[in-house]
Amino acid sequence: MDLSSYLRRHHCGDWGEELCAEDKQANEDALVYGTRLLSCYRTRCGARLYIITEWNREMTTVLLPEEY
Repeated sequence: MDLSSYLRRHHCGDWGEELCAEDKQANEDALVYGTRLLSCYRTRCGARLYIITEWNREMTTVLLPEEY
């Protein structure tokens, strides 16, 4: 699976279609206050994919649901 398109979306502030409005707002607040960012996408094969960037922006992790 090519993750580049999902990472690009995450980096550009497209948090994915799988997040609720509260989580999307938390991400917008995180851009101001420097907290963790979370995105959730549905892949072409229908699987869910989570991307998390830590508060200090030093690490981004990609997880499947069973790893989240």
